[in-house]
This record gives sequence, C-alpha cells and structure tokens, in this order.
Amino acid sequence: EAAVQRVEATLGPASPSLVPLLNGLAAACRAQGARRYAEAETCLRRVIVIRDLDEGVQDTCYMDALRSLADFYIYHKRHTQATQALETCIGLFKSTFGEDHLGLSRYCNTLGNLLYWKGEPEQTLQCYQEALAIREANYG
Repeated sequence: EAAVQRVEATLGPASPSLVPLLNGLAAACRAQGARRYAEAETCLRRVIVIRDLDEGVQDTCYMDALRSLADFYIYHKRHTQATQALETCIGLFKSTFGEDHLGLSRYCNTLGNLLYWKGEPEQTLQCYQEALAIREANYG
C-alpha cells in the first residue's frame, strides 16, 4: 500500500505504473480472506479505470487484472459480471496482440469454463474451439 501511495504522489493517481502494484495488492488482499475482498475488488476496478484512460498501452497487466476481477466475480457467484469481464479481456487482448497470440487461449479457456458452469454448451464449445485453434496455430 505504501508503494501505491508513493507512485500516486509522484506520477499521479492514473499512472500506468500503478497497474502492477494494484494487481499485486489485490492478490494480497484476496489471499487474506473475506475481510479484504472488497478492497481487492476496488484495486482491480481501479486498474480498469487506468486502462480506459491510457488506451495506448500494450501490456498484459490490464488483461491479468480483468481475469483476476473475473475470478473474483466467479468466486462470489456473480457470473454475469465475470462473463462481461472475460469478454472484455478477450476483446482487449485480440485488439492489442492479435487473434492468434498464444496468451489469448488462456482467457478463452477460462471463459469456456465459466460458460460451461452457466449451462451454455454452444458458447462453451466456441470458446474451447477458439482456444484449441490458437494453440494449434502456435504449436502446429
């Protein structure tokens, strides 16, 4: 938390330099259990705000924050919000790194798993097929 405050004081509250710190702080809060979950969500939502203000950055920290936020929502059974976060993450990843980047398959798989749990088999299959196609394109 002190590192976040120092970066804010030096570079401002919307500095992209805060993103890895906020991701780490959110992970630490989640690890401490239910009493700090709201703080973890606040950190991750803040990363999204910073990302929205800094559209030129090509960094996976933003996608990681969206996935962490989705994981948070899944844990709390907020599946609609989790789906939205993962869909945003996938769209952002595609526009930033391309549709055949190997890292994209991880997010497609996660969304597929969530859709499976939600009982949406057709969309689940689409996600898994996309993840497989990406892996095949990268590994042959």
